[in-house]
Amino acid sequence: MTRLFSNRFSNLGRRFLGGLLALSVAWLSWGNVALAARKAPAESPSDAQIAQIRKARGQMTLAQSRLGELGDYIASSDWTYTANFIHGPLGDLRREAATINRNLPTKEQKEARKQAKKVMNFVERIDASAQDANGTQASKDFVKLEASLEDYLDLIPAFEPEPAASDVVEAAAE
Repeated sequence: MTRLFSNRFSNLGRRFLGGLLALSVAWLSWGNVALAARKAPAESPSDAQIAQIRKARGQMTLAQSRLGELGDYIASSDWTYTANFIHGPLGDLRREAATINRNLPTKEQKEARKQAKKVMNFVERIDASAQDANGTQASKDFVKLEASLEDYLDLIPAFEPEPAASDVVEAAAE
C-alpha cells in the first residue's frame, strides 16, 4: 500500500515540477520579447510634442507676465483677490507644467519635474498664507515663486514659432 502511494505522489511531483518549469520558461521567454520590443526614448521631441510644449509654455509665460497683479494683491493684503488669482489665472500652472514635462525628452524630464514641483509648492504656500492672512510669509513666498517660475521657464526650450502659411508662399515665390 505504501508503495502505491509513494509511486502516485512521485508521478504527481514530477508533473508539478515539469509544469512549473514549463511555465517559468514561457514567462521568461515572453518577458525578454517584451523588453526587446520596447522603443528607445526619443532624443528630440516630435512635431506634435513641440506644438504642445510651445502652447503650454506660452500659457505659463502669460501667467508669469501677470504675476505683478498677484504681488499687488499680496502687498495690499487683499486675501480674497489673492486666493482668486491663484485659483484663476494661476490655476492651470500645474496642468501646463505637466504637459510640458510629459513632452520633453526623457533625460530633461527629471529636472523639469523637480522645478515644476518647486513652483507649485510656492503657489500652494502663498495660497495657505492668504487663508491665514499672513502677509509677511506670502511676500517671501511670492519672491521665491517669481524666481522659481523664471528658472523653470529657462529650462524649457523656446522652440521657434512655425512659419505662417503666407511666409512659406512668399519664400517659395522668390
